[in-house]
Amino acid sequence: MTDARFLQIHTLHSYSAALLNRDDSGLAKRIRYGGAIRTRVSSQCLKRHWRKAEDDPHALAQIADVEISVRSRNLIDEKVFGDELRERFSHDVLNALKTWFNYAVYGGNESKKPSKLGTAVPTDDRSKRQTLLLGVPELEWLTGEASKLASEAQGDAEAAFNLGKKWEADFKKNIKEMRESAQRPGGIASALFGRMVTSDTAANIDAPIHVAHSFTVHEEETESDYFTAVDDLKRDDDDSGADTIQETELMSGLFYGYVVIDIPGLVSNLTGQDQNKWLSPDTDRTMAAEVVHNLIYLIAEISPGEKLGS
Repeated sequence: MTDARFLQIHTLHSYSAALLNRDDSGLAKRIRYGGAIRTRVSSQCLKRHWRKAEDDPHALAQIADVEISVRSRNLIDEKVFGDELRERFSHDVLNALKTWFNYAVYGGNESKKPSKLGTAVPTDDRSKRQTLLLGVPELEWLTGEASKLASEAQGDAEAAFNLGKKWEADFKKNIKEMRESAQRPGGIASALFGRMVTSDTAANIDAPIHVAHSFTVHEEETESDYFTAVDDLKRDDDDSGADTIQETELMSGLFYGYVVIDIPGLVSNLTGQDQNKWLSPDTDRTMAAEVVHNLIYLIAEISPGEKLGS
């Protein structure tokens, strides 16, 4: 008999008077299915809430030896060149290096590389950067590289700029070696839900956990909610009426959800072992078992928080 590869999780969640996931117009997300318009919650919304859950006893961060991941356009600015480096090195030296680190991590047009100190890099505009997901091992390696280069510059911003330029040229080779030496370089989120990096295809990680968009088992049931807020300190001689008048959409429904876990793929991402050897006695499946256990509870316990208390 062939060993089971996939674990399928089917769920039903009931919500009333809530707005779990909004579209660009501030309305509940919808999808047509089975000849009816139904209310929907996107898979991205569900995964983020499961990934970011902290207070729940089954939070992914509670698993022993797990490495967290951080998703942002500002990983270099806020995580790599953070307080640790700001306390040790000058602002000018760090800015000269930061130019190249942002260029290397977030990508850019080769013809627009900075040619001298102070030249702007396209990726310095945060709004143009790709939102990346990096794990703690990757962030710690980048911080170590920045610290090493800043020390070599000895307070000279021009020297730091030139060192950063040389470092960027070898970036993909060096970070590839780092990733190959780390078991989970992209952190737990990348190991579970995958990662796509357009500027560095070698950093891409296949997702072993796939989440479908959740939607109601019946036709949509929504209404427009008119609400007000009253100023508690308003005096009798002030103009009458509410201080704030707004309108939003609320929905109710029984939502069907579906998640499938590729067990060999999950074990491989968490251990670095080949998928075909996931049942080998030499493969430690402890963390994979804990992840599956916790994830099942998170799926059952954690709901999207937008207007949940309405």
